[in-house]
Amino acid sequence: MTFDQLEWFCCAYESGSFARAAKSRFVSRQAFGKAIRRALRVLPQLRPRGRRAHLG
Repeated sequence: MTFDQLEWFCCAYESGSFARAAKSRFVSRQAFGKAIRRALRVLPQLRPRGRRAHLG
């Protein structure tokens, strides 16, 4: 996981939305979501357990 991916993950968590997080980072929602999915493949323990987290 890169520092940027970690920063984006934290941004998504804090904003509660991929759309808002992507907008704050000046990237498309699709690019943001793709980066987060790649990060979750590397560190699956960051994936929310139980009910699906509302991130997008």
